[in-house]
Amino acid sequence: TIMEYAEDGKSLHVSVTMPSIEVGTVGGGTHLPAQANCLEICGVRGAAKGPNSMPGDNARKLAQIVGASVLAGELSLMAALAANHLVNSHMQHNRKPAEASAAEPSKVSVGTIRKNVSMPELSTAGAK
Repeated sequence: TIMEYAEDGKSLHVSVTMPSIEVGTVGGGTHLPAQANCLEICGVRGAAKGPNSMPGDNARKLAQIVGASVLAGELSLMAALAANHLVNSHMQHNRKPAEASAAEPSKVSVGTIRKNVSMPELSTAGAK
């Protein structure tokens, strides 16, 4: 996913690239009821039919649907991060018991967030 300013310097251009996505609308498990119904809802079940259709048209459309869904998820994630909702939600729904002096979920400060043990120590010695 790439987010960058558009040429006008005011708009945000967001794109998602999924070069290795493999989707299919024919064969495999596409005949199973749940999968067939999902493909039907998206309008891509089976081989593309029609006077101007090409082989793979439905698979390309399904790949576009998946890409659009991923892009929507990425935008939602960025909005949650920007509004600090992601951290607050994680603190509110944390499965581990809170420490006795933990702040309310709506008033989470950086000091109350537990550090992941896999995170490296960052030095602030030279920071200004």
